[in-house]
Amino acid sequence: MKPSIDTAKRLADALGLSIDYLVGDGDLNVLDIKTMYGLEEIEKLAPED
Repeated sequence: MKPSIDTAKRLADALGLSIDYLVGDGDLNVLDIKTMYGLEEIEKLAPED
């Protein structure tokens, strides 16, 4: 069974993964979604002078 690209995208989003990872082509060192969001928030902070 092969899901549609839309179904694969929704599944990847729900799991916090990439489609590449789901099909075995992604990096095995994938961070969980909460960690990724945390890192994005840190990157938004202004650097301290």
